[in-house]
Amino acid sequence: FLDEAVALGLTVLPPDVNASRYMFEAIDPNTIRYGLGAVKGVGQNACEAINAECLRGGVFSDMLDFCQRVDMTKVNRRAVEALVHAGAMDALGRNRPSLLAQLPEAMKATEQHAREQESGQNSLFGGGDAAPPLKIDLPEVDDWPLATKLHGERETLGLYLSGHPIDPVRD
Repeated sequence: FLDEAVALGLTVLPPDVNASRYMFEAIDPNTIRYGLGAVKGVGQNACEAINAECLRGGVFSDMLDFCQRVDMTKVNRRAVEALVHAGAMDALGRNRPSLLAQLPEAMKATEQHAREQESGQNSLFGGGDAAPPLKIDLPEVDDWPLATKLHGERETLGLYLSGHPIDPVRD
């Protein structure tokens, strides 16, 4: 399907948690947006949970925002990792390795914050009625070489979207 789309001169936009739906979607007569459901390891329930929250609360700003807002019982860690490798979360961080480094911290902070909210505890010394917004410092790391990035795309999408392994030596 994608080979035919490219051969016809159509533009294929990468998957994006802020824009993609479950299925591939025609944006205009010459542009197709990759569907989240086509990412290996991401099921329909996960896609629907992501889409519902994006429609309800607007676009996701970073990994912490994503983990706080999406029902993580429907979108598990492996699905989020697959979305990162596929490039579907590129808008949420500096690069894919940074997003993967941020994921454990964001999930842990979100779970702890949820437990505190359930128990009615805002902090050890706090006592206010309103819960403070969750803020943590998320790690940033250097980007991967092109070959590593493309390998992740190939594993999760079945093809290369952001380049091709021969690009560095094409000339």
